[in-house]
Formats: sequence, structure tokens, C-alpha cells
Amino acid sequence: MNIYCLRLLSLLLAAIFTHSSDARILEIKPSQPSLGSTPPGYTVNDLLVDFEGRGLGMQMILQLDSGSIFQHELGSQFHYPPSRDLFRVAPTLEADTFLSMGGPDSSSSEVVLVVGASTEFPESGGARQFDESGIDVAWGAILPAWFPDQDDFMVARITLSDDASGRLLFAGGTDLPWSFHNYVVANGRLVPIPEPTTATLLILGVMGGGRRRRG
Repeated sequence: MNIYCLRLLSLLLAAIFTHSSDARILEIKPSQPSLGSTPPGYTVNDLLVDFEGRGLGMQMILQLDSGSIFQHELGSQFHYPPSRDLFRVAPTLEADTFLSMGGPDSSSSEVVLVVGASTEFPESGGARQFDESGIDVAWGAILPAWFPDQDDFMVARITLSDDASGRLLFAGGTDLPWSFHNYVVANGRLVPIPEPTTATLLILGVMGGGRRRRG
């Protein structure tokens, strides 16, 4: 790769991950859509994001202690959403694990640009990973695909075996510092870990309820 290509790539990545100062992620919502094409013994998890601003960059690490990640043999080697045209000949491709910029297939998502491994988590091994045993990636959209103020914006589909356990680390935003979110993987489902304040309030609520019942 010559110096001009390197400069072009540097400008592209800078444009993807540098944005206006008022841009931020508001919420990340894992959901489990019911797909008739889901292979037996697996659970589909979609990551949906609400954010303000323009553009979006993300990083993610998925580490499993047990179970596996569904990776369809016809899935894109670049982790793109699949084409709906292939669902007729390969129905389970709809449940493939992939990265997205807006939708569950190639017609509803902008083109995804995977730039390498995560740089925001010390748990990263330093090399991009996207296979049946784990995920370690950073991605965004190829310019000029900017998305001002989105709700339920799909950024990934992760299909896990029903015996999968582990954790998922997610960082993203449209400006620095990024928003960080942690999830537990339990029985193939992504479960958010409450923030310390939220967890404390939940514990106090349970304790208060117990006191009222004893009283």
C-alpha cells in the first residue's frame, strides 16, 4: 500500500470516528426477535441503539465461557448483513451473526466498514476476531453515510447457542468520550449489567419491600 492510500485511509477513519461535540449514545437495547429461520438450539440477539448526532462508531468484544456463536457458512467474510435474496435457498442465513449500520439485511443497512480490533478495551487481543468462539471488532459506516438522531438503529445481530455464557463489552458513540456498556451472556441471551447506582437502588428497593412485608 503506497503513502497516498495510507493517507486516504487515515482521513476516512478520522472522519468516521470524529464528530460533533453534542453527539452521544442515549441507550443500547438488546432484543431477541422471533425468527422462524433460527437454527434449533440458538437464540438471536439484536443490538439496537438510540443516539443523537451524526455518524456512529462502535467497538465490541464478546467472550464466551461456554457455548458458541452461530456463523453461517454463506455469511459475509467481511461481517456484512446478508442479502434477502439468499434467504429462499438458505433460510437460516437470516439468523447469521453480523455487524450492521441500520438494518437486518444488505438492503436496509449501509455498507459496514470493519477497521480492526477494539482499541478501547484492555481485554482485546489486538487482532480482529469474528468467529464461532468470540468477537473483537471495531466498525462504522463508509462515508458519506451519516445518520442524524436515530432510534432503534440496528448495529449487530449476535446469534448464540442456548448454552452460551460469558460477557459482551460494547463501546460506541459519535464523539469522545464514548459510551460503554456491559452485558452478561446467560443461556444464549444478552442481559444488561445495571450501572452501580441502578444496582444500588434495586437492592435498596428489595430490602425496603422485605421490611414492609415483615412489618
